[in-house]
Amino acid sequence: MLDTVINSMREMVGGCCVCSDERGWAENPLVYCDGHGCSVAVHQACYGIVQVPTGPWFCRKCESQERAARVVSEASTKPTQDMSFIISLIITSWC
Repeated sequence: MLDTVINSMREMVGGCCVCSDERGWAENPLVYCDGHGCSVAVHQACYGIVQVPTGPWFCRKCESQERAARVVSEASTKPTQDMSFIISLIITSWC
């Protein structure tokens, strides 16, 4: 367990992905993505985060992947006739 925590902390070293500064301040903290396997860290101001979240936070890439996974998951519970419509919506939104 301790090794996992140490490895996770080591992955987050490197600073802001936007400005590369490794320091965070009370008025502009570094915020770390909670996405699986993601090591994105950004300053609140650099990434345009209005309010620092108290719970999990996801970068735009991980948020987009999570949203796509939810759409696919929801589509799998709908009748087959709705699938072609949902797939066309997904393809349209990506193009």
